[in-house]
Amino acid sequence: MTDELFGHMMQEFPDESQWDVTIIGAGPNGLIAGTYLASAGLKVALLERRYEIGGGLATDEIIYPLYSSNPHVIYHMLIDLMPVLRDFNMDGPSLQWIKPNQQTGIVFEDGSSIQLCKMLADSKDAISKHSFKDAETFGRLMTRWGRVVNEILGPATFVPPMAPIEISMAMQRTQVGQEMLELVEKSALDLVTENFENEKVRTLLLYCMCVWGLDPRETGVGMLAALYLNRMVNKNYCYGGSHKFASALAREFVKRGGLILEHAPVDKIIIENGKAVGVHLVEGRTLRSKVVMSTLDPWTTWHDLVGKKNVPESIRESIEGWKYDKWSFNTLHVATHEIPKYKCDDPWINDSFLVIFGAENTSQLLKHWDNVVSGKIDMNSFAGHATCQSLFDPFLSDMPGRS
Repeated sequence: MTDELFGHMMQEFPDESQWDVTIIGAGPNGLIAGTYLASAGLKVALLERRYEIGGGLATDEIIYPLYSSNPHVIYHMLIDLMPVLRDFNMDGPSLQWIKPNQQTGIVFEDGSSIQLCKMLADSKDAISKHSFKDAETFGRLMTRWGRVVNEILGPATFVPPMAPIEISMAMQRTQVGQEMLELVEKSALDLVTENFENEKVRTLLLYCMCVWGLDPRETGVGMLAALYLNRMVNKNYCYGGSHKFASALAREFVKRGGLILEHAPVDKIIIENGKAVGVHLVEGRTLRSKVVMSTLDPWTTWHDLVGKKNVPESIRESIEGWKYDKWSFNTLHVATHEIPKYKCDDPWINDSFLVIFGAENTSQLLKHWDNVVSGKIDMNSFAGHATCQSLFDPFLSDMPGRS
C-alpha cells in the first residue's frame, strides 16, 4: 500500500557496502576525480564531513541574512584551461562565467592608478601614462609569456609531472620551450626590475606575480611568476557564486552513477595486509573498496586516518617533513550601502575585478611580505586588494543599495 501511494521508499544506507573507489572529501578535487572515475564505469562513493559539498567552492550568508559572499574562491584563474569543463560539456546556462575586461587595478596615495585589462591594448594604454617604454615592454612580454602559459604551463597543470631531466630535454626542442627555460632561472623580482623602469609599474606587476604566495626573491621559479601575471589578467567569476561550480560538478558526478554522502566524517582508513581496503565512518558504517583516495592534507590522511604504524617506510620521511606554510590568507568580508569608489585619476578603476591599495613601491611591498612571513603587522608597510563581488553578481544580495 505504501509503495502504491508514495512509490518505492529508499532503504537506509547499509552498515557495510562495497565500492570500486571511496573518496574522502567532496571539495573540487574530490568532485572532479570522482566524476572522471564514475564516467569510466566505476562505482564511486564521495564522503564529505560537512553538510555541504564543495570545499572552497562555497557561497554562504557569512555576514547577515540575504547577503551571500564567497568566503574562499572568488577568482577562478584557470577556467579557460580546465579540461573538466570541456570533457563534460559544462557550458550550459546553469554554469556561467564572467570575465571583466578591467581585471586588476592599483591606486596610489597621489591619486594615480594603473589598470591591467583582459585586452592587452587597454593595459598598454594604462601603463603608458607612467612609462611608454614599459608599456611596449609589457605588450611584448605578455605575448611571449602567454605562449609559454598556453602551450606549456597551462596544459602541464592537468597531466602527471615529468622528471626534471625529461622536462629540460623537451623544452630545448622548441622556441617556446627555450623561452620557458630562460624564465626558470629568474625570480619574480628579477623579472620586474630587469624589464621595467617605472616604480609604480614594477609594484603592480610584482604584486600580481607574488600575491598568491610566490617568494619574490626565490630563483628557479620565474615561469610561475609569468604564469601568475598571465592569470591576473584572465580571472573569471562564477555567476551566482562559486558554489554553482560545485553544484555543477556534483550533478555530473551523480548523473554518472556516483554517490555523495554528506555529514559522513571518516575516522579510519581500513588497512589489511598493508593495503587500504576501505573506510570507517564516525557513525559506525563501513565502506569497503578496491581503492581509497584522500583529498585531505598528508598529516590528517596518514597519521590520523591510516595510522603512523601503517605508514610505509618509503614515504614516512616525506610525511613527517610536511608542514603548513608560515602564512595564510586573511580575508575580510564587508557589506556596504553602496559600491566603493576609489579616489584616483581613472573612474574605470571602480569597475576593476580586483583593486590593489597600500603598495606605493616595491620596497614597501617586499617589507609587507617579509612581515607576513615573520608574523608581524606594520601599517606603514601594509598592502592588500579588494573586490566588490555584488558589482559583478547582483544575485549575492537581496538588500537594497545605491550604485
